[in-house]
Formats: sequence, structure tokens, C-alpha cells
Amino acid sequence: MAEVLSSYDGPAVGMSFDPDQVLALRELLASRPRGIVAEHHYTETDWPDASPTQRHDMTHLRHFFRTQPDLSWPIGVTNCRPRRLPGSRAMFSAVRS
Repeated sequence: MAEVLSSYDGPAVGMSFDPDQVLALRELLASRPRGIVAEHHYTETDWPDASPTQRHDMTHLRHFFRTQPDLSWPIGVTNCRPRRLPGSRAMFSAVRS
């Protein structure tokens, strides 16, 4: 993703479900905004390879200070309002429709 975005001049945000991918994008291409795609809840059925601790941490965005995403986009939400957070250019909070 970093390779493609580094050669693209238009507006774009690198997004991933995986906090490690968001961290890698931050390290490889710090000039581009990056985001985490988040679910309301991470279940063992949907995420069998993640430990209970990993699922809990992803549910509560506990990786935030490590990954420093510029935005978060929740799945299944059609109406979002932007919220500013310290240390981040923008963070989006969900309003369920």
C-alpha cells in the first residue's frame, strides 16, 4: 500500500483492519493519512486466529497510541460525524443508523 500511495499525488487514506498494517504505513509513509477500519465487537467466530486479549484490544482501539491512525471507520455505519482528538488530525466517531 505504501508503494502505491507514494506514487499517487491525489487525496487518499491508507486503511486497514489490521493495526500492524496501519503502524507499517505510519512508518513507511508518514506523510499520508492512515486509518483503522473497526468493528463494534470482535468475536471468536469472526476472528478465530486472534486471542481474546487481541480481540478486546481491537474492540477498544487500544493500539491507538502505537498506530496513531488519523481516522477510524466503523463497519456498517452510514452516518458519521468527525471528532478531533489530541495528537491526531481527525478521528471519526460512529452514529449508528
